[in-house]
Amino acid sequence: MHSLNFATTAGALGLFVISIGMAVTFLWAKQRERVLIKNRLSTIISPPVRALAIAARNTQVPEQKFFADFNATPKLAFVERLIERAGLNYSVIHLLKLEGVILIAPPVIFFGLGMPLEYGVLTGLALAAVPGFVLFNMAENRRIKFTEQLPDAIDLMVSVLRSGLSVLQAVKSVAEESPAPCGAEFAEVLHRLNLGQPLPDALAYSVDRFGSFELDLVRRATAIQLEVGGSLGELLDKTNSTLRQRLKLKRHVRVLTAQSRLSGVIIGLMPFFIAGMFEYMRPGYLTPLVTTGLGKIFLGSAIALQILGVYLVNKLSTFKV
Repeated sequence: MHSLNFATTAGALGLFVISIGMAVTFLWAKQRERVLIKNRLSTIISPPVRALAIAARNTQVPEQKFFADFNATPKLAFVERLIERAGLNYSVIHLLKLEGVILIAPPVIFFGLGMPLEYGVLTGLALAAVPGFVLFNMAENRRIKFTEQLPDAIDLMVSVLRSGLSVLQAVKSVAEESPAPCGAEFAEVLHRLNLGQPLPDALAYSVDRFGSFELDLVRRATAIQLEVGGSLGELLDKTNSTLRQRLKLKRHVRVLTAQSRLSGVIIGLMPFFIAGMFEYMRPGYLTPLVTTGLGKIFLGSAIALQILGVYLVNKLSTFKV
């Protein structure tokens, strides 16, 4: 009888998870085309047109306006920028739906299996943070890769400009010959140039997407050349020399702080290693930490202080260049 009840519960949970997956897949497929069109338009839309779009949004029906304003909140705008920086064709709504499913599924499974519900809630909270953590890492890695590829791309632009070709041809050469993500981003810059935007305005959106100080220097250099004139190739060459020195200094600082960052990792993992050793050598020794009220307070405080300590160690070993 017990095995029959367990099989029934497992089957019900399986059907619930499958139905949730089918619903999320249907909503994703329904909105995918609309999100792709929105992302493509946002890469070429100019500020005046963007202002008209905001004005048009204010005339939408209440439900559409709610979702538009929901996506325009500062925190969600930051998440949307991270998604664009990571090169993903998803919206903030998709990410929130995924985290919602991950957050709800563990408590339901724990409740169906007769396990403590609070453990299911803690598991759901921990798993719900994984998509955001992965997204942030993907966006940061892609931004770092773009910054490292940028000096070579500017060198290619300088070579094309010195050969007598136009700025359009120089950007096209970078878009065609540079690897991703730099080549893909300059392809979008080329698309905006073909629509009539000047080079500084075409680079401004890429600067905002990647949050790259190095690309912002290039944008400022092109804006100065557009106002005062002169050789764009020579100006980009001098700017690129500054970018290379800046990247060299960043690598040097990273090498000098490697020991501090490694210490932070060791300090963060040591308590879990020691707890595992205690539990292995004396099973049940740490049980009061999860079964008594005072133990739960101590455990929560220890985890919070551990997270704070790792954050402070990483903050002290990070320098802005």
